[in-house]
Amino acid sequence: ICVIGKYSTGASSICQDCPPGYNSFSEGSTSCDSCPAGTYNSESCDSDGVCEVTGCVACDPGFYSPVEGSSECVACPSGYFSEAEASTCTVCPGGKFSSNSASSECSQCAAGKFSPEQSTKCYSCNAGYYSEAGFSECSECNAGTFSGEQQSSCLACVPGEYNSEEASTRCFPCESGTASDSYSSTSCSTCVAGKISNEVSAATEC
Repeated sequence: ICVIGKYSTGASSICQDCPPGYNSFSEGSTSCDSCPAGTYNSESCDSDGVCEVTGCVACDPGFYSPVEGSSECVACPSGYFSEAEASTCTVCPGGKFSSNSASSECSQCAAGKFSPEQSTKCYSCNAGYYSEAGFSECSECNAGTFSGEQQSSCLACVPGEYNSEEASTRCFPCESGTASDSYSSTSCSTCVAGKISNEVSAATEC
């Protein structure tokens, strides 16, 4: 009786190895079945030149076999990943990336950076924007705040300064005759009649 991994035809008493990509899954087989997708089997030879076909083996993480009867697994391209015994590769989601082929997982983008799905790297947020770790896009700084490049958060305009637009890269000092006494100001208040700002610019009170 032929052991698992070998077969014989009805007219032959000789057991033969199943061809690459195929296997017999029970003793006494008269034919071989294809290895399922996500697995493979191939011929291996020892130092004496004796070759045999192993049973169906699961693809390693980072590799896949998309069809039945595969004799090898294929590496996932960069921007994708796979777990063991995969029949397809999975796209890295937004906020993550894989820079190398045959990746078993995607890495998370650091704060101040972002990536769309299927990325091979992360990109820095522009000035006026920010992101936390694992973000797929950068967010605008609110009016009254600002940021430089590759920042994880926005900074508030200090008293005596303001900005009135989103995605600002700086704050502006209050002009003479105006003042702001709070953080994150989007405008400066005009001094009332009978009062003046104490500073030429950037006044916090009148």
